[in-house]
Amino acid sequence: KARKQESKKARKQESKKARKQESKKARKQESEKARKMRAY
Repeated sequence: KARKQESKKARKQESKKARKQESKKARKQESEKARKMRAY
């Protein structure tokens, strides 16, 4: 039982991390777009 909970917790943290990275990537792309628009 304990092992099951541990894996569940680990998976939750992993998804949280993944979501964080996704938002970071999205923000980066947004700033890139903004910079390009300003350049033109």
